[in-house]
Amino acid sequence: MKYPLILLILAVSLSVHAQKEAKPDSVENCITNWQKGETRTYTIVHEKKSGQQHQVQQITRFAYEAKVWVVDASDTDYTIRWVFHILPNANKEPQGQGDSLSFFEGMQMIFRISEMGSFIELVNWEEVRNSYSVLIEGANDFFKTRSAVESALIKEIRLFQLPYGYKYSTTKVNANTHLSNPYGGSPLPAIQSYQVTKVDPLQDQYTLVLHQHIDKENLNSWLDAWLKKMKIQDEKERQQKRAQLTALELTDHSEYRFIRSSGWIKHLSYERKAVADGLTQSDSYTIDLKD
Repeated sequence: MKYPLILLILAVSLSVHAQKEAKPDSVENCITNWQKGETRTYTIVHEKKSGQQHQVQQITRFAYEAKVWVVDASDTDYTIRWVFHILPNANKEPQGQGDSLSFFEGMQMIFRISEMGSFIELVNWEEVRNSYSVLIEGANDFFKTRSAVESALIKEIRLFQLPYGYKYSTTKVNANTHLSNPYGGSPLPAIQSYQVTKVDPLQDQYTLVLHQHIDKENLNSWLDAWLKKMKIQDEKERQQKRAQLTALELTDHSEYRFIRSSGWIKHLSYERKAVADGLTQSDSYTIDLKD
């Protein structure tokens, strides 16, 4: 199944937030208190939507499970293994993708994270790339490096590990960051916010919300530099590109619910939404702890 270009571009870039020191009013330290040999099972729903305004959206959905093992743990890092399983009868509805993504069954991803939980590297990146070659024509040529595979083909894992290794405050904090540019070239200036929105000691949980959007205030000065760098000489084309990027809406929104004592994620919801030229597209993941 082929997806519109803009979502393919969005899929290969996952921005990591710029961290500022959290204020000491109320702080949660997001770290992995995991032990060697621990296992968890997560259900994952990946959904894409696309459609023109005021029209019925095209929806594709794929549901599966990830069995997570803590293969090894030391004072400096962890080795983690995810193994995917397709849920029986979960992808039979018209928008399901069970047949086209059957290669997911049994796929494993082995990776390393720091002692705090920050992603380090995908160990079996060539195996992952070769598995995706069933779906993506020319995958071996396009994903020639470990970093290319890590950017595009393990988004569930990058989303899962993204918040670890930082402290977060109940006071909302804003930071400058960037978002991938669907028209190519330099990434777009953006603002990210992060905040612990709920702490529940009795339930041993807290909720963290991350949000990113284009920094419209700094977009014009960025556009001047981008147009110069792109060497677009035709004034009509320059105005067209400027209008496209000025009208572009691009947001990331994530919500994590953590188990405080262990550091395991209980619930994760993520959506990247883009609106351009009257077309609305979204790419979302919902990940829930099963056991």
